[in-house]
Amino acid sequence: MRYRPLGARGQVVSAVSLILQPDPSPRRPGDWVSLIYTALECGISGFEIRGLDPVLGEGVAHAMNAVDRRLVFVALRLGLRQGRQASLTTVGGQVQGALAATGLDYLDAVLMEPPAALTPEGIKELAALKSAGLVRALGVAGTDESIEALVSGGKLDILATEYSLLSGWTERRRVRAAGACDMGVIAYASFPKEQLERLMQTRPKDRANPLAGAGGYGFLENTKDWTCEDLCLAYALTEPSLASVLVRAQSIDHLERLAAVPDRELPPAVAAQIEMARFSSLAEAEARRTA
Repeated sequence: MRYRPLGARGQVVSAVSLILQPDPSPRRPGDWVSLIYTALECGISGFEIRGLDPVLGEGVAHAMNAVDRRLVFVALRLGLRQGRQASLTTVGGQVQGALAATGLDYLDAVLMEPPAALTPEGIKELAALKSAGLVRALGVAGTDESIEALVSGGKLDILATEYSLLSGWTERRRVRAAGACDMGVIAYASFPKEQLERLMQTRPKDRANPLAGAGGYGFLENTKDWTCEDLCLAYALTEPSLASVLVRAQSIDHLERLAAVPDRELPPAVAAQIEMARFSSLAEAEARRTA
């Protein structure tokens, strides 16, 4: 695993971080403990909690109790998209509830989803929690247009936003602008599976023509010793402004495979193929728009 500085705050975080979020498949607290322990054993030090429930809370509490708290980065994502019940609870109440459920003394960061979550009252509550030492850093998460002003405002510590091989100039500028403001930048949605499936073009190989199939994403499924998801993650990790890329693991084996990606070199030809496919897709979209 590789580690990167999280903005100008002096803290470092693993290049790959793990999303902890309840999912439809039933999990016991021990399942979450095993997943977190595996992440730690793989060198993952970053975790983002989304939509905490009692089972996940118990798992986090047990796992984090066994590690040096200073060596891990634990963030909590808050926002109206997490459900009506969460939206009816004050920001301070949600943070205090998360601390109580997980047994943590503090959160390294609270990431708010705009625009509704970033109310004056909410920011005031978060500032009070930060002053009390219960929250170490404040950040914003999402792709909303209002993020641009928040990034340039210089009052937040962290930006969490979508970033993938399909990201256009708007997303890339946002990431680099945050880095230029000394914010720590965390990426998510590095594997846009559904979008790629729509864009994927399966073309027959033509040994007589080495450019056959150029401009499509079919190579993502045909690169030896790499899965499509691994390539997407490896590509996101080539962006120097990113401190860490969030992943969601379905199993222990899945997590171990993703955690190994930072120590692998992206095949030389793949980066060029990605750029060719991206610009080809943009050109096709522009052609359809003006047709």
